[in-house]
Amino acid sequence: MMAANYTAIIKKDGAWWLGWIEEVPGVNAQEKTKSKLMASLREVLAEALDGLVSFRKFVIVFKGVK
Repeated sequence: MMAANYTAIIKKDGAWWLGWIEEVPGVNAQEKTKSKLMASLREVLAEALDGLVSFRKFVIVFKGVK
């Protein structure tokens, strides 16, 4: 089973971390920490893809603030 690749754009805005998945409109998140943001984006993407694709494995490439 092949993994699909998605690109997450993340940035810090004041006290918040913001991020979204470029390839899937509406998949975005806002959290107080970068690690929580990355986890939220994975969860929201998985929910968005549920039932839309025949595979459950995906890879997110995070771009933005390090």
